[in-house]
Amino acid sequence: MPAWQHYLPGTYTAVNTLTTLCANKWTLQHSYRSGTRACRSKKLRKPNVVKASLYSQALGEFVRLKVTTTALRQIDKAGGLDRYLLKTPDSLLFSDVGSKLKFRLGLTYRHKQYQERQQQLLQQQQQLLPDSAALQKAARLAANSSSSSSKGRTSLLPPAAAAALQANQ
Repeated sequence: MPAWQHYLPGTYTAVNTLTTLCANKWTLQHSYRSGTRACRSKKLRKPNVVKASLYSQALGEFVRLKVTTTALRQIDKAGGLDRYLLKTPDSLLFSDVGSKLKFRLGLTYRHKQYQERQQQLLQQQQQLLPDSAALQKAARLAANSSSSSSKGRTSLLPPAAAAALQANQ
């Protein structure tokens, strides 16, 4: 920031955005006039920054952050740190820490969705394919029934299992 900009009334500078989740709060520098005197003095208004440990459900851990009290209110209103970070666009976060956390949350949610999808596909495959132990038992029953000279009997195997058994032999 140029040196001359500090002397303009009402200039805004960002809070330390590298380490603070600031929720659109800025440091304001303005001229202050006390009483009826004509002399002015510079005044600096800083946002209320506190250190807080916030729990992230997706990460499953507490995250230690410097946060403005306005950001804390917005986090409570959104329903938690995860929801606040995911619903707020990067252009309104004004924080490197917030952007990095949002990226980590996105990766975690995508990984969880991938794992859930893989489990669903595995369950679907297990439902479609009969159990190998059940196939072996059915094969033994079929072998026993065929050896006991029962030509008129139908097979005890379901059609899919019979086809799989014939394919294996």
